[in-house]
Amino acid sequence: RSVYRHELAVLPPDALDVVDVDTDDPGAARRALAAVPDLAGLINTTDTWSVPAAELAAALGLPGADPASVRLLRDKRRVREALHAHGLSRGTAVSVPPGPEGAGEVLRAVGLPAVLKDSAGTSSRDVWIAHDEEALHGPWQRRVNSGWQEGCSPRRSSPGRCTARRPSAGTGPRDCSEC
Repeated sequence: RSVYRHELAVLPPDALDVVDVDTDDPGAARRALAAVPDLAGLINTTDTWSVPAAELAAALGLPGADPASVRLLRDKRRVREALHAHGLSRGTAVSVPPGPEGAGEVLRAVGLPAVLKDSAGTSSRDVWIAHDEEALHGPWQRRVNSGWQEGCSPRRSSPGRCTARRPSAGTGPRDCSEC
């Protein structure tokens, strides 16, 4: 919230009404928004909340993106499948369960080196490159323990520049040959 307060502080005091509500509670968000007189729209400032925002806008009859389209765009696996089906990507996606069995599925379906990411992740968080089995299994177990949002979306790694962050240091971008 402090990030948003900082950004909103540059506006004149009466330029915008801010409704502060727990966005993890769709019922609370809907009640708060329904109580705003003459509500004309809903602004979503991050892709993390794009699906709930689209669903709320639709439920309240406000203009906005189609919730089904937003759900598609938030799912890396489904986007890759759609792009491939329309000839816009050479490779399709692989669905890998987020549990302990997923690392073996990555090896079977994608091979190494592999780029792995939370299928519904955001801001390049939880993205890493595994060049060998050791680099796959250690980070994999940490992610299983911390929980992915929607599972893992792996793909074969290609040489070149990337923005994957080192799991321990959180640094990047860097040349993939360093991974």
